[in-house]
Amino acid sequence: MRVDGSEGSNERAGEGFGTTSRTKVALLYGGLLAVAVVLLQVVLVAGRHLHAPKAAKGATAATATDAVFWRLLLAALVVIVVSRAMGSLFRRFNQPQVVGEIAAGLLLGPSALGAVWPGATSYLFSPNVLPFLNVLAEVGLIFFMFLIGLELDTRLIRGRGHAAALVSHVSILFPFLLGVGSALILFSELGSASGKFTPFALFLGASMSVTAFPVLARILAERGLSKTRLGAVTLTCAAVDDVTAWCILAIVVTVARASGMSAALRTIGLSILFIALMIVVVRPLMARLATHHEEHGQLSGTALAIVFGGVLLSAIATDRIGIHAIFGAFLFGAVMPQRSEFIRDLVGMLGDFVAVFLLPLFFAYTGLRTQVGLIGGDPTLWLFCAVILLVAVVGKWGGSTAAAKAVGLRWRESLAVGILMNTRGLTELIILNIGLDLGVIPPALFAMLVIMALVTTLMTTPLLGLVYPRHEQERMVAEESGEEDEEQRRWRVLIPIASAAEGHELVHLALRLARDHEEGTELVLLRTIRLPGSEYRTGYLGTEASVVKAMEGLRPLVQMVEGAGASAVALAVPGSPAETIVRVAEERRPNLVLLSWRRTPFGRRLLGGTVGDVLRRADSDVAVLIDPAHQGVRLDRGSQIAVPFGSGFHEEAALDLALRLAGASGAKVKLVGRAQDEGAYDLSERAARSYESTGVWTVAAPVAGDVTGRLVEEAKEASLVVMGVSDKWVRDQHSLGELREWVATRASAPVLLVRRSGQPGQRGPSRWLRRQREWLDEGPSPSGSEA
Repeated sequence: MRVDGSEGSNERAGEGFGTTSRTKVALLYGGLLAVAVVLLQVVLVAGRHLHAPKAAKGATAATATDAVFWRLLLAALVVIVVSRAMGSLFRRFNQPQVVGEIAAGLLLGPSALGAVWPGATSYLFSPNVLPFLNVLAEVGLIFFMFLIGLELDTRLIRGRGHAAALVSHVSILFPFLLGVGSALILFSELGSASGKFTPFALFLGASMSVTAFPVLARILAERGLSKTRLGAVTLTCAAVDDVTAWCILAIVVTVARASGMSAALRTIGLSILFIALMIVVVRPLMARLATHHEEHGQLSGTALAIVFGGVLLSAIATDRIGIHAIFGAFLFGAVMPQRSEFIRDLVGMLGDFVAVFLLPLFFAYTGLRTQVGLIGGDPTLWLFCAVILLVAVVGKWGGSTAAAKAVGLRWRESLAVGILMNTRGLTELIILNIGLDLGVIPPALFAMLVIMALVTTLMTTPLLGLVYPRHEQERMVAEESGEEDEEQRRWRVLIPIASAAEGHELVHLALRLARDHEEGTELVLLRTIRLPGSEYRTGYLGTEASVVKAMEGLRPLVQMVEGAGASAVALAVPGSPAETIVRVAEERRPNLVLLSWRRTPFGRRLLGGTVGDVLRRADSDVAVLIDPAHQGVRLDRGSQIAVPFGSGFHEEAALDLALRLAGASGAKVKLVGRAQDEGAYDLSERAARSYESTGVWTVAAPVAGDVTGRLVEEAKEASLVVMGVSDKWVRDQHSLGELREWVATRASAPVLLVRRSGQPGQRGPSRWLRRQREWLDEGPSPSGSEA
């Protein structure tokens, strides 16, 4: 009873909380602030006569460091913004993003910005800032190499046979020997200040023999070639190449740092001991840590501290042994348990920070060290630069191509292997910076080798397009996937799926569009998996998990399609959404690509983002469902489908889809067009022909006066508006026209926007006259201007 009484008294005591009037609360606040101000003033007055002790020397240094801090933050901000902008620009031209980010580093250095506006470079990257920038760049490299070790897929190295290993080793040995041989020509003109030929020649050979495995893997994934024979062979060769190249570099660094043979043997012995320690001791401990993580299902702060501490300790160990710190970080990542949830979470958390923040600082630091001006206008130095580029390309491309042909690949496949293995990218820059830090290569040769790295990476995509054009890639993928002619004849709809609810609506719509093709209908359900935000990672770990999750998410939709009597193909494909949709459409050749429009975070444009890219580039008919209110397409007997119609090229395709939907649901179709004598006659005639050919009740509704207003009213009465893009599309593919945009974004009913493939690029006189009757190309827009 006392408990109940105490609870009742607590409730009664709490009833008065929060009931004080606003006036009383304001007075209390005011009094409190007044007391605080008075007390503060008393303390400040009392302290005016006090004297502090003299500043220590350390305090002055701290103040100087603090003055550099904001300059470092400003430099980092500029580097990140320029890197992302240049990366995006190069992506627009189908180049790897890494090329643009490397170019951004060069752009900010003395070779570009420093030559045009020296004051800006000296202000952003003053001598006080550079040491701090270097430290951040080195830390970024350590954690990047840790990520590379984490994503090292040993399955690509084991069990692939001797043929791939032969191609890989030839692709390393041949350019390595050519690089060492070219040192005989270059050393007397471009030798290092140390005057030692052996480390110079070995570094030159190592720089010629590397392949940028992450960039290569990204190119194959984006082109859908990873699962083909070409992709499998190239990935295997590049993986073996990657490990072998880092081992060679470790040996070269050992030779460069050693003061004699005994010191070199000591370093090699300690390195072997360190590797054994990592495999025997560290690997089991990390496996236990991964098991603990999977049992608890959360990446704890303690686990992160253990991993980061291991990375740093490994880096310190290899640095003290006499090889570079990056090798310790790489080896620590390589001994971690592969394909575990722990590693996937770790890569997901750390990868983007390293790629977006730390690596661009490394590119900027490399750009600041690259002085193309040292080559200047000297034709001899530019001749040496051309020789270096020629040796690199002949050695890597030629050696890989010859080895691939020798093990049985066709010439086209062999050339493609050589082109891909010739990609150098970030891996080359890491080696070059190590060589410059050790004093093995001078700044002029460093600049030439940076140019070589940029050119060999830049040439990969266009050369691959020449050797393997898009249609040949499609043929190869189709041939190796085993598609039969019967499958090609099916009525196929490609449906990109972004979410479960959206996918359900699109599948429901596609099944109705199938109409007379129920037995021969195939719905390709596509879920795109975004690759890591960095091209410096292969992304295998995160991608595998994402593919499994995406396929699980598509299973209910597959069951829905098969339950309706159609066949379903579920695809989870890594890549950017627009690129992937366009590529899969080229490979599968669907009759229709059906996707939905979603409002972007920064605007309402219909042709922005993925939808705009697919409409512009897909080589199939495209239909876009616009349903901002998420009403869904609900059609039954008595429903009405409004079709704005003026005999346009794309409007014919829109009418065809509308008739399919109406035939499957019992709805009627209303053709809406301009009320001119000839136009009204054409509209009625087309409605009559539609009824005769399909049996769908079709009526004509000529519109006079305010076309837009009347269309919005028709849309209110309709359950669906099916609208073709303007014939002006052939001239301006970035705009639907004001009127179409207005109707599509303001109609209360869902809108299906249709773009027909194969529009001719030129119009004859009759086509021009027909355009004058198009319902949406005439009349004032809502703002009073022409659409």
